[in-house]
Amino acid sequence: MTQFTISTRFAVRVFVLFWLALTGLSRPTPAQAAFIDPGFDPTPSNFVYAILAQPDGKTLVGGAFSAIDGSSTQQRISRFNPDGSLDSSFTPERLGSVRAIALQSDGKMLLGMDANNLSPSVTRLNADGSLDAGFTAPVIRWNTNLGTVDAVLIQADGQIVIGGRFSEVAGQPRQNIARLNADGSLDAGFDPAANGRVRALAVQADGKILAGGDFTEVAGQPRTNIARLNADGSLEINYPVTPTIITDAVYAIVVQPDGKVLAGGAFGGGLRRFNTDGTTDFSFVGTADRSVYAIALQADGRVVVGGSFNRINNRNRMFIARVTADGAWDGTFNPGADNVVFAVAAQADGQVWAGGIFTQLGGVARRNLGRTLPTAPTPLPDPTFNPSVNNVVNSLALQADGKIVLGGTFTEVAGQPRSRVARLNADGSLDTGFAPSEGNATVNAVAVQMDGKILVGGNFSLLGGAARSAIGRLNADGTLDDSFNPGVLNGSTPGQVRAMTVQADGKILVGGVFTEIAGQPRFNIGRLNADGSVDADFNPSADSIVEVFALQPDGKILVGGAFVNLAGELQPYFGRLNVDGTLDTTVRPTLNNRVQAIALQPDGKIVIGGIFGCPGYSSNVLLRINGDGTPDETFLRCEASTWPHWFDGAVRALTLQPDGKIVVGGFFLRINGQPYETLARLNEDGTPDSSFNPTTNGFVHTLTMLTDDSILVGGAFGEIGGRPQPAVARLVDPLAGLTERIYLPLTLR
Repeated sequence: MTQFTISTRFAVRVFVLFWLALTGLSRPTPAQAAFIDPGFDPTPSNFVYAILAQPDGKTLVGGAFSAIDGSSTQQRISRFNPDGSLDSSFTPERLGSVRAIALQSDGKMLLGMDANNLSPSVTRLNADGSLDAGFTAPVIRWNTNLGTVDAVLIQADGQIVIGGRFSEVAGQPRQNIARLNADGSLDAGFDPAANGRVRALAVQADGKILAGGDFTEVAGQPRTNIARLNADGSLEINYPVTPTIITDAVYAIVVQPDGKVLAGGAFGGGLRRFNTDGTTDFSFVGTADRSVYAIALQADGRVVVGGSFNRINNRNRMFIARVTADGAWDGTFNPGADNVVFAVAAQADGQVWAGGIFTQLGGVARRNLGRTLPTAPTPLPDPTFNPSVNNVVNSLALQADGKIVLGGTFTEVAGQPRSRVARLNADGSLDTGFAPSEGNATVNAVAVQMDGKILVGGNFSLLGGAARSAIGRLNADGTLDDSFNPGVLNGSTPGQVRAMTVQADGKILVGGVFTEIAGQPRFNIGRLNADGSVDADFNPSADSIVEVFALQPDGKILVGGAFVNLAGELQPYFGRLNVDGTLDTTVRPTLNNRVQAIALQPDGKIVIGGIFGCPGYSSNVLLRINGDGTPDETFLRCEASTWPHWFDGAVRALTLQPDGKIVVGGFFLRINGQPYETLARLNEDGTPDSSFNPTTNGFVHTLTMLTDDSILVGGAFGEIGGRPQPAVARLVDPLAGLTERIYLPLTLR
């Protein structure tokens, strides 16, 4: 079976820059973007080391940043509201880099930091971010330098255990672990002493304290990187974590509700679970190929991990992953990052936050901080609709019975020979009863007549086993209609049909590249009667390619293409014809390049897409005009103030949703400076709808809305929304009618 060629991300970028043809192999991608919150992009200016989810739904974020979400008022520590907006009521003092956050029951928070001349290594803030005057921060030193606190733990009695790299606390010797009283003074009776850095702390329900790091002794006893202390700080002698299991540093410790302990680190496997007595829980099968730096438990028992790994359980997972409660690979979660994740947090509503040193999360730009949503906000490919087309789909047409006609360059559908024309059942399966001997070259356009017959246009010279020059008609069963053979020629050779539309009266509009149709001179545009004869009264002529038609309810015809002159007048790239083919001169938008897509809104406004740009700018745009031809001032305009809204590539396809939103497909990578790869949705004012971003790894050539409000997409892609769905897919709203299905974001490598 011939395999569909999947373009690389690089090929897409090359095309956008140089308008090259589709080539290449499947692109490697770090992740699937569908579940990344598109409205949350605070962009911390530096690394994020700690994230803590508050019980009220707010989230604390700590790190080395000096600005976040465009503001410098929350340096090193910030707080976000549940909707992702910055909590402006939180106004912290200027601090050192925050490495650890712990929350008291009264809303106050303890911070562990890299100390500097402006702040200590540990401090406490009030709920509004101000320094707590009731807490005297001790001076913490590492030899002659200021020390670092990597971990903070608040005990039930209010005392505070700290771990990090230090040798002195409040003037007293303390090796890498110490306990403070609630007021910040040193607890003189707590001195277990670890001979290496303590990076993680956790407390059990019985008050015992777990410590992890890169040490070999605690309280003078051999302990390799993990130890358990009694509540008074003495070492628990009978906690037998096997030294051969934890052979390297421990960076994260989490106690599960059942008392079992998860540990992440640089040791072999990166992730382990221990029973309450310290023995290894071999029923937990999760492993990582590199270090795990952070662990978070979700309410359903699943485990989110972040680190420097590339694989979890021998599956590709870049820097962030989730495993089930027993450690098995969770294929439903794959946001992925392009660099290390130092911190993860799980919200009660299912959101997952990630912080680190990355520049991408889920395949979209997210600098150092991002969050995933528990359900995708965007329509996703229906996995039950996958006809497996082996090459490009250029055109889609719907029959009255819900079946779907495809035209393109493919030669196989669902493993069966189908040369450039095929028909699918409504569920996406191949209609095996429709098997014509199709065309010998590209099909660019298909259209269904009211009697069920199917018009086919393209570059071919054979259709259904018979000679047909660029246009032909099939009966409803796929056999060739012998009575229809107008012929489209360009000089003495077959021409190209690029667009076809059936009018309400049954007449057929034909556009493309040709000089003759049905034996009569027609330049790039013509109209046929239902029997295939030329409509003698319709002869507008265009001086170059006609690519697209749209019909108004009053019978007027919208035309787009590469022409400059239409119907004998200067009318660049777009025009409106009267029913008889004469030019409606009231509609003259200013365009400087080709129009490839037109959509007529119910209110009479006209959306136009292509590769044109506003004067003075190279970026491409969508335009909308009113029904009388005047510019729609409520939509994107050719002004410097609105130029960032433009596309960085071509718009090839448009379809309208019932709610007035506009679905756009083509060869672009960004809209308004944000990543939207070849498929996007616009709000009614033309701004991008951030809740819709099911990226493809190729190009989108055609779009069609179905009666159930799902969206048919056809083109030159191998994946859509992270799923392998070559050339044609159906996008469905996961929150409306199909929520019982599981849509897995997959990554091909």
